[in-house]
Parts: sequence; C-alpha cells; structure tokens
Amino acid sequence: MIHYKSDGILDATIDKVWKYLLSDDHKHNVFTKGLVLSESENQFTLEVEALGLDGKTTERWTATHRLNPPDGFETYISGGMFDGARVKHKYTPMGSQTKVELEGDFPQRTDESTQWKAIDDFYTTMFNEDNANIKRVK
Repeated sequence: MIHYKSDGILDATIDKVWKYLLSDDHKHNVFTKGLVLSESENQFTLEVEALGLDGKTTERWTATHRLNPPDGFETYISGGMFDGARVKHKYTPMGSQTKVELEGDFPQRTDESTQWKAIDDFYTTMFNEDNANIKRVK
C-alpha cells in the first residue's frame, strides 16, 4: 500500500464548501463522464470515466462517497488506477477559509515514486480546480 497525505486551504467558508461539493459546479477535468448509481442521505456512488495516468486514455471507476458534514467524507474506489483505495477528506473551518486534509491508502500498482507522484498530481489538480470553481457558488 502507498500511504498519501496532503493538505491545503480552500478560500471559502465550511458552509460554502459543502454547498459547492453537492452542486453542479463541482466538476473536475480528469472526469470525462459520470453517472450516479445510487444515492442516500449520507452516501452516494458514482460510476466515472477518468483520464488514465497518461492523460490520453480513459478508464472506468466506481467511487462511493460517505458524507459526514461538516467534518468531511470518505471515498472508496474500485476500478482504474486507484482500485482498492480508501481516502479521507477532513475539513476544518478557519473563518472565511477551510483547511482540507486528505489522507489515503492506495494499493501499489507500479513503482512507489511514480505512483505517489500520480496520486499527488491527481489530488493537487482536483484541489486547484475546487479552489477556482468554488468562487462561482453563491
């Protein structure tokens, strides 16, 4: 397993973060298609088509998100390059900003440094997209 840990600051209150996460504005360029398979009060499962590590080919994943607002959520991934991964997102309110802490375990698929970089690139890109997209939420 490869253990990954990262953090950052979103330029939004915790309330705005959750409003964004559950809105149509919550989009990421790495996902080319998405379909909600199931949904309940605190959990939803998506089937997504995502760009592979090469940035050209696509692969299908199923991601189950267990929500625990306002504290964060957990994601379980099956399929694709992160098959078997479990990732926790923790949110800490900081006035007009929100600290995001991400920690996860990913089954090793290639050499550790290559895979760690792929994980870091993936989540850094998603974080940067979130910080840009969240500005559209009223």
